[in-house]
Parts: sequence; structure tokens; C-alpha cells
Amino acid sequence: SVRVWSPTAGTPIRLKVETVGNPTISCETEATTSAAGAWETLVFNFSNQAAGTATLNIANTYDLASIFFNFGTDGATAGAQTYYFDDVMFGQTTTPLDQIDLPVTFEETDVDYTMTDFGGNASVMVADPTNPANTVMEVEKTAGAQSWAGTTIGTPAGFATDIPFTAAETYMSVRVWSPTAGTPIRLKVEQVGAPTISCETEKNTTVAGAWETLIFNFANPVAGTAALNVANTYDLASIFFNFGTDGATAGAQTYYFDDVMFGNPASGISELEVSNLSVYPNPTTDACTITSKNSTITGVTLFSVQGEKVMQLSNASSSVKIDSSSLGAGVYLAHVTTLDGSTIVRIVRN
Repeated sequence: SVRVWSPTAGTPIRLKVETVGNPTISCETEATTSAAGAWETLVFNFSNQAAGTATLNIANTYDLASIFFNFGTDGATAGAQTYYFDDVMFGQTTTPLDQIDLPVTFEETDVDYTMTDFGGNASVMVADPTNPANTVMEVEKTAGAQSWAGTTIGTPAGFATDIPFTAAETYMSVRVWSPTAGTPIRLKVEQVGAPTISCETEKNTTVAGAWETLIFNFANPVAGTAALNVANTYDLASIFFNFGTDGATAGAQTYYFDDVMFGNPASGISELEVSNLSVYPNPTTDACTITSKNSTITGVTLFSVQGEKVMQLSNASSSVKIDSSSLGAGVYLAHVTTLDGSTIVRIVRN
């Protein structure tokens, strides 16, 4: 199996194995992409060799592999095309990836972070250009993009759990990188299978060429779009960069986003109703411990108030220790995930 990203669906991908130093001992097979502009895992069965090629002979030695994208079509016909591949494995992948859910961090290896682009966007998961240890989603609004080009966050099935809007909790936040300040970023939530049930709101970037956390209040929908109705189910989100301006006007632009969360990290509005948490000591100098009274803490992500991720910890117990000795003095926001949900707590480092 090979995980691949193709700009088009229905593209034949050929995989060939052979013996080093003896190319006459080989076997070739093909699989076809089913998604455009998204990652998927293709499974290649060498017992079904490509027509006109050698059959698999397990008495042979195969210790070399080659991959062919859009096999059978030359560049003059198709034009230049960019593909990606990863995770070349022996055997058939049988363990399905988990359905995407909030918070979306792009850091979990067992989550399906498939994005669906429309209107001329092209997205791909990449290393953060400002911090290679962090993984983010890159979105190019191409020169041919429509003014409404966007990227749907997650698989076609949407989030595993509904976005828990209430009358008092109407916020979501997204960390974004834009090449320009003053750029309108639109966030839309809707119900899977019922696109008429939706709500859209916007924020403008305030910095150029740097990360910032934008806070979207769905209690303030964009003029002419539907109001938030907390009685509805919202379980899908889409993000639109430089909404209202097409690619022909702006030219191709590259954006990044990360850490899609429910709640307002600036005010500490919780993401979900979760088990009671305590932090001690707080304020702290070198270390503090976050404890859940009646649930298991599964992870903690620590952010500065500017939205920069400074620490990420995995956990599987009722408490987790935060080593703050390397952090500067100030206020930090800890996004704590438990088996019951997630919330944000403030930590003060003296």
C-alpha cells in the first residue's frame, strides 16, 4: 500500500517491483485514485499484474520498487502535474483511520485529515514553514480560483461529534498564516448532507507573513447568510481564504491553517462540557500538574496568548505534569483533552 495525493481523481498509479541488478525479474500492478486534491491510501495487489507485464513469482527476489503517476499519459498531453506519496508499506492496510474531530491539530497519525477543495483551491498537509516540528495544512488559492474558493475540513462524513454550540458558546478559533494583513477569512459550519443548514462568519487577518489565532463568533453571521440556530446540528466546517476575491485578481496565494478549535481561547470559553480540572500550583515557576477529578486526560497542547503552540503532550491518566522551566514568564492557554471532551485552562508562569 502507498498513501498518495493526486490533483485529479481517476488517475492510474502504477507500482513496480523488481530485482536489483536484474530488471527482467519484475512485476507491475496498478490502482486508480478516487479523490482529487486529497490524500488516500491505495492498495496494490501484485497477484493482479498489469496487462502485458510479468506475473509475480514468489520464488524470485524483489528488493526494489518504482512508482509511476498517471501511467500511460505523457506530460505534453496532461501538462505539468504535481503528486505526493508517503507510507510505502508491505501488506494491505486494514486498520481504518479515525474520523476527524475537533480540535483539528494535524498531529495525530491515526486520524483521517482528508480535505476537500472546491472553486480552485489546492490543499496539502505539510510541515509548518516556521516550525518543522509542527504539521499544518497548506492551502493555495490558485490563479484560476473563484472568489468563493474554499477547503472543507475533514472527510465527507464531517466531524465525529457535533460542534457543541449553545446560546452562550458560539465561538470557534483557527490559527492561520496569511501573506497579507487585512485579508478576510471566512469560516462556515453546516450539517453533513443538508447544506442549507449552515452559518458563516468572517475575521480579517491583522499580520502579514506570521501566525495568528483568529476567533470566529457565529453569533455574528455574515450579512445575507443564515443565523446560527443552536437547535440545529452542525458537524462540518469549511474555511475560505481571501473570500470575495478571485485568483485572477489577487494572483496565486498560499495560506496555512492549524488548530481548529471550538471555543474562545482568549476568554477561556470551554470547548465541551468536561470533567472538573484543577491546576496546581498556578501561578507556577518550574512545573505544574493538571488533574481531572473524574476523567482521563488524553492530551495537553499549550499555547501562548499570541496563539503559538509551545508544547504538546500525550497522556492516559487522570493527571499530567507540565514542565514550564523552559518557558518565559506570562500567561499560557492549555488545551486539555479528556475522554469526556476538551476545555481550555489558563496557566500563569512567573
